[in-house]
Amino acid sequence: MLPGMGRPLLDRTISNSSNLRDVLEALGLNGSLKILLDAGDGGSVASASQAKWNDVSGNAYDFFRGADGSSSSDDPTFNGVIGRQSAGEFWSCDGGDFFTYDSSPEAFMSAWHKDGALFTVCGWAYLVGSTMLVFTRSPGISLNLGTNIPAYTFNMTNDTVTQSFGSGTFPGASVNRWDFWGLAVNESASSFLFYLNGDALTFSTSYSSPSVNAAGSFRIGANNSGGNLAPAGTRFGSLAAFSSALSQAQLGQIFSATRGKYGV
Repeated sequence: MLPGMGRPLLDRTISNSSNLRDVLEALGLNGSLKILLDAGDGGSVASASQAKWNDVSGNAYDFFRGADGSSSSDDPTFNGVIGRQSAGEFWSCDGGDFFTYDSSPEAFMSAWHKDGALFTVCGWAYLVGSTMLVFTRSPGISLNLGTNIPAYTFNMTNDTVTQSFGSGTFPGASVNRWDFWGLAVNESASSFLFYLNGDALTFSTSYSSPSVNAAGSFRIGANNSGGNLAPAGTRFGSLAAFSSALSQAQLGQIFSATRGKYGV
């Protein structure tokens, strides 16, 4: 919450028609924002046929539809009305679709699998099965959100070995319903947090022999070679990435401010 902003004012500032940019600004959480993709934001999706899902964080870290932005069968499909903020605005996948970062991974992306990693990724997705939401490999990280227990599997891969961080008995995501997911990592403090629809799991651990090399391809809905694809029917509503480890309370603020739009 912004300093001096009372709850009633904040409620008037944020509504179900607010885009995620406005929500993060009203909550005072945009200071470390690196990537912001929002299917309902007219700046992020100005045309159903555009080649990229545009980043509206101000950093222009855009993602190609498919492998390279050319029109092909691996392109997610836009659904809804351009610029309308509702649960009906999303990118859908047919079992062979994904997004690819439009350049070589940025330094902050590569830092996610290195010693001292400090970041948060979160967003809204509609699951019909296990979905690889964020994936950078050889080396890199992967985050798998699924409908079975454990709901989360987070992997850190150095050049040869994969280190897995399972979520134990953390409840699975909902099937055929929107879910707000989040991962916050402060590796220097051995602090890891999984967040899902108001529930959180925190645990203390560290990376083992992390790589110092740049990450592999950065993709949403697939791994760096286009495998582990999001199942047909998967929907992506938004994805945000931060260069800080948001707290459970901060992720809860985003969830509370956006859940009404998705009927959760």
